[in-house]
Amino acid sequence: MSHAVVGATSGEEGLDQNNATKASLQENKAATSGSGTKPLPALPAPDPNKNMSEISIGQSKSFYEEMGPLVINEDGTTGYLTNWKEMTDHEKKAVVRILMKRNRIRYANLTGETAHLSQDELKRLRDKQADTTDPNNPLAGL
Repeated sequence: MSHAVVGATSGEEGLDQNNATKASLQENKAATSGSGTKPLPALPAPDPNKNMSEISIGQSKSFYEEMGPLVINEDGTTGYLTNWKEMTDHEKKAVVRILMKRNRIRYANLTGETAHLSQDELKRLRDKQADTTDPNNPLAGL
């Protein structure tokens, strides 16, 4: 287990924190050395109300089948579609087609890398960058 001193300090306060960290590391090392070891904390029990999938040994299951495609949000965070399992095959194909295009545009907007964009996607990105505040702009929600 490692400890880090957070924040910048100076003078005696910094030395006190550094000494406290060293002492804590020595105590931890002493507690776990030798034949006795500290037990690891137990994981919490699973929530019985959550819908959980079970996979048997030797069985494979695709993460994509369970979660669907990755969604890139405008701020760069990622997520998945909550209703992916309920969609029909036709809906899934349409969503993937639209989502892949939107993800490429959002990724380019976040990173500045545009080499992977088609001409249409590049135009949509430039339009979006030009005016994202106009509520009538169909790209404002991308």
